[in-house]
Amino acid sequence: MNVACLRPTRLLLPALLTVLLAPRSWAQEIAPTFKIGLSTATLSGTSPFDFEPYTGFAGGLGFNFALRNGFSIQPEIIYVVKGTRLDFDVRSTFDTILISPPGQDPEGVPATGTLRLTYAEIPLLLHYGFETRSRLHPRLFAGPALSYLLDARFAWAPRDGGVEQEQAEDNIESTDFGLVLGAGIEYDLYGERLLFEIRLSRGFSNTNFGNASANDRTLTNTSVMFLVGVAF
Repeated sequence: MNVACLRPTRLLLPALLTVLLAPRSWAQEIAPTFKIGLSTATLSGTSPFDFEPYTGFAGGLGFNFALRNGFSIQPEIIYVVKGTRLDFDVRSTFDTILISPPGQDPEGVPATGTLRLTYAEIPLLLHYGFETRSRLHPRLFAGPALSYLLDARFAWAPRDGGVEQEQAEDNIESTDFGLVLGAGIEYDLYGERLLFEIRLSRGFSNTNFGNASANDRTLTNTSVMFLVGVAF
């Protein structure tokens, strides 16, 4: 595990416990939320490969703790599939598969690969809601997020239509500390509120895809989520 992730964990977990163990007087101001949607993600950093967006599932739940003057705190747990797509040339040497950027290996076969990183993402968000006289209520939010890797797989196939192959990516960093920024709209409907939001999730930890850290490279997660849901 990356030692750099331990410090943010020590800060985030006490904050979550403070919210979850809040006084009972808050009970009437707690609103459970459920969300589902899509995540469009890629890797950012220095690399000889060109990374393209990959779209995966996102969904989860949270609890909104109302404060004062439109502010609230919302811890969440989000199941999200991140990753990226990339083109490369592939060549097999005995029991080793070598990949290189497109056009750099004259003996390589053009191929396309997909990296799928499945996380349990735990953001702790500070919300600000704009109360209006209409049924629409704009909302802004931001906060830290700690993500735990659940699964990491890389699937690829020759672009000429060959058989797809898949392998586990054991070198991917198991945790990722990042920042979430977003905005949304709440719509009053029969006593409940429908949620529509967009959020940017930016990771700060090196994913270590392709053993990046050994090559003095840093590749981090960047994703945009489009979510719909309901608050009770």
